[in-house]
Amino acid sequence: SYMKLISTLLFFYLLTTVSLFSQESKPTAGSTYFQAVEEYKLRNYPKSIELLKALLAEGKATYESYALLAYNYDKLNDFENAYGSIGEARKRKPDDENLASDTLGILAHFKKWKAVIELCEKFIPQYSTNPEIRYFYALALAQRGADKTALSQIEKAKANNPNDVRFLELEGKIYYALKNYDKADVSLRWATSINDKS
Repeated sequence: SYMKLISTLLFFYLLTTVSLFSQESKPTAGSTYFQAVEEYKLRNYPKSIELLKALLAEGKATYESYALLAYNYDKLNDFENAYGSIGEARKRKPDDENLASDTLGILAHFKKWKAVIELCEKFIPQYSTNPEIRYFYALALAQRGADKTALSQIEKAKANNPNDVRFLELEGKIYYALKNYDKADVSLRWATSINDKS
């Protein structure tokens, strides 16, 4: 049994080594992309951007590389490049639900509430059950003072995601702003109980 475990581990080690060697022996756009991902994970955003720009210069850009470029720029608080890059990613994969949500995330990060609302009104019919899109819509509406409409969006989102802490916290904040302290308390306590369980 012990020998079987050792031989199994040795097999996986050799398999991994061969796999890594074969990847390193022929540099590809994929390996540069994954190196850029690693730099992003290490929070070395300028290096990740440099690697991704090299891919673009070689004409090897994919929607993933543009999306990663957007995330890097977002982390560096560079709205123009973040938004432009996520737009390029969406051109390459226009019906991608995650890219739609990521676009909203970038806009929300830079407090572009009007643009968030306009895009959400376009995206919601297309991705009606996406909790991220509903969250950004409710957040933008609340930021623009449309608290009751924001609450109705939260209710729709909670129908599919009743224990999503973000919705409960936002709901609590809106009720608090409306001076409905009892409902604010209920939402925030519910969110706290979910956080305590996780």
